[in-house]
Amino acid sequence: MLNLFFLIRLVNYCLFTISIFFYILAITTCISNLSILSTITLYFLTLSLFYYLSIILRKNVIEDGNELCDRCKIFHNSKANYCLFCDRCYLKKDHHSPWLGKCIHNQNYKEFFGLIFFLDLSLFLLGFLQNFIFLFVLSLVVLIYLSFICYVWAHNMTTREYILGEKGSPSAVTLYNVLFDGSLQNVFILFLPFRRVYVNFSVEH
Repeated sequence: MLNLFFLIRLVNYCLFTISIFFYILAITTCISNLSILSTITLYFLTLSLFYYLSIILRKNVIEDGNELCDRCKIFHNSKANYCLFCDRCYLKKDHHSPWLGKCIHNQNYKEFFGLIFFLDLSLFLLGFLQNFIFLFVLSLVVLIYLSFICYVWAHNMTTREYILGEKGSPSAVTLYNVLFDGSLQNVFILFLPFRRVYVNFSVEH
C-alpha cells in the first residue's frame, strides 16, 4: 500500500511538471507572436493557470459535522465521501483528479470548471497559432469532457453520483451555482477572478 501511495505521488509530481512546462511553453509562444489572437490566447492561458494553481495550492476548510469517519478520524457532514488517495472526507465529492492530485468537491467546483473551460479555449486557439492539428484534437477531447461535466452538474449530480447511479439531492452541485454563484450578475467572476472563489451549498445537517 505504501508503494502504491508513493507511485501515486510520483505520478502527481510528474504531471505537475509536465503541466507547468506546457504553460511556460504556451505562454512563451503567445508572447513571441504579437497579435490579437495571441493576446486573447495568452489571457485564456493565464486564467487557466490561475485556476490550476488555485486548486493545487488551496487549503481546504474542514466541513463541520457530527459523524466520525472510521478511516480519516475526522468529524464530517453525513453527505461527505471518503477519498482513499487524499485520506480524508470531502463534502459533495465529485471525483479525485490524478492530474491535479486533488479531490474535486464543493470548495473547488468553480476553479475546476474554470480550469477545464479556459484550457479548452487555449488549446483551440493555440492550434490556430501553431497550425498544429494535435492541439485541435486535444481541445476536442477536453470539450467532450467539459460537456460531460456540464451535463452531470446540470442534473444536480456529481460525477461520483452519476457513475454509481445515485440520484442528485437538493444540496448537490448545480451548474447554475458553479457558473454564476447563484446570480447571473456574477458571470464575470469566471473571467475576472480577482477574488477567492468559493461555491457554498446549503446542506442539511
